[in-house]
Amino acid sequence: MALAKLVNNAVANPRGRWIQVLFAIGLILLPPLFRWVIDGGRLGMHFATCFPAILVASLLLDLFLASLVAFGSAALTQWLFVGEPWFKHPDQAHFSLFMVFALTSASIIVIGDRLKVAIRRADEYSRKQGQYNEELKARVQGVLAVIQALAVRGINEDSPLDFYSVFSERLNALGRASDLLQIGSSSDRKLPTMFQKAIAPFCSEGQIYLAGEPIEVPTDSCIPLIMAIHELCTNAMRYGALSVPEGRVSLRWFLRPDGKCLTVLWEERLGPCVRPPKKQGLGHKLLSAQPGLAAVDLNFPPSGAWCEVSINCA
Repeated sequence: MALAKLVNNAVANPRGRWIQVLFAIGLILLPPLFRWVIDGGRLGMHFATCFPAILVASLLLDLFLASLVAFGSAALTQWLFVGEPWFKHPDQAHFSLFMVFALTSASIIVIGDRLKVAIRRADEYSRKQGQYNEELKARVQGVLAVIQALAVRGINEDSPLDFYSVFSERLNALGRASDLLQIGSSSDRKLPTMFQKAIAPFCSEGQIYLAGEPIEVPTDSCIPLIMAIHELCTNAMRYGALSVPEGRVSLRWFLRPDGKCLTVLWEERLGPCVRPPKKQGLGHKLLSAQPGLAAVDLNFPPSGAWCEVSINCA
């Protein structure tokens, strides 16, 4: 198991150009050196030790360097143990042996390269699955926190029937907003539509003001951005501006002059006096820099929480 994991890691992780060149040089020198240690090439079959090196090269190196390993190791072996190039006597036997070696090497390189691609794709899918599992856990916890916040807001209703009506309406809105959070899906990535659906469960009284030009959010930024907005809305409902009827939230966005960065600004006002959280939990992870969110600046002045999110669009 440990060996299989080691091999998988060796094949799955691409290497820099110069590292590959060093590997190629080693793989060219290794077959004739190994054959020299065994018998000095006296038993014939001079190119037998080249094939394992070619296979390793096809798995670890790109196609050009793997082909260079095949040619280089064969040429070095020929020079050391045969003493003259095969084309010095261009008869049918020499040509046939050369073609067998060339076709065998080419087959090994092609099959090894396809295997390398398959391993790297499988490794990528495995990493994505792990990310999706973590995302799913975070999302479930986030949805439970939202439902709890919605229930707390509904306690202020005059009767159980009114509470049920308001709570049911907000749950339906939450379900509609959750359509944006399908794992791995290509959801509607345009603002303000995405924000309108995301905040729907939290702004039945029109407490959240949206402002910004229509813009498309990069695909990799959609889920972390929506999760961040959900977290800000949840915190605002539990402790901030959305916890009182008179509270207001401004959600604005704009492209910076260079057109390479989207800035999203969340600002609360007219809510209870805000205090910074005493501990960092799941919300801190959602409201921090991560793949898809280049930077997140979250502050808790007494007048109301505010957050600035930066997203790379280049």
